[in-house]
Order: sequence, then structure tokens, then C-alpha cells
Amino acid sequence: MTRSHPRYAPEFRAEAIRLVREVGRSPKQPSADLGCSEASISGWLKQAEVDAGQRHDGLTTPEREELRQFRAKNRVLRMERDLLKKRWPSSPRRATRSGVALELHCGGEGPLPNRVHVSPAWGLEERVLRLAQPAPESASCR
Repeated sequence: MTRSHPRYAPEFRAEAIRLVREVGRSPKQPSADLGCSEASISGWLKQAEVDAGQRHDGLTTPEREELRQFRAKNRVLRMERDLLKKRWPSSPRRATRSGVALELHCGGEGPLPNRVHVSPAWGLEERVLRLAQPAPESASCR
């Protein structure tokens, strides 16, 4: 859901709270003067009272920020977990290059029988990824 207006600045909120406390009435009059909703001012007033320790029915602003950060971190960890849960294929993966089928082979699995070894790109470790092509009939495996 998108916001219909930008967030109010902290100074604006503090001024609205000050006006409500000075008048000593409901947030209705200051909301009309400031051009924001009565519900917004009521929420800001409640949060200011929780932060000041006058109320104990909500989270303080630092606690809210910490909770927001934990939820964001939790969202990332869930995505990472779901990614790791995905099943890896048990058979070697196949890719094509110029119409020729290439077999992708993980480096730690040892040499492939009846295949010609293709060296890795310069600067990359061989155990990351190795391409294997079918050996020509006359060539032997290295």
C-alpha cells in the first residue's frame, strides 16, 4: 500500500504535540490548523507518552526501530534459507554453447571418464566450475 502523502518531519510532529498539550483538548483543533488528520496527531501523542514513560501500552521509538531492523534481517534470512532448501539436481547439468551440448561438472568430483578436460579461466579456481566436452574418438582422456 502506498502512502498518499509524504512522512511528516519530526519537528512538525513535535510542534503538533506541543499545541495539543498547550491547548489541553483533543487533537481536533490543531489538526485543522496544521492540515493533518486527527488520528495522526493522536498517534504521535501516544508515541510521545510511551517514549516519555507515561504509558506502557506500546513500544518506544528505539524499540520500534530495532524491531523493524530485526524483521528486515529475518526476511533476508528466510529468503536465504528458502534458496538453500531448493533441491540441487542429482544429475549433471547441461548447457549449450554454439549449439554443442556442454556438461557442467563440479570440480571436487574428480576427472570425468571419456571426457577431455578444459582448463578453467585464468585466475579462477578449478574447483569452482569445470566444463567437460565429449572426447574425440581418437583422443584419450587426460
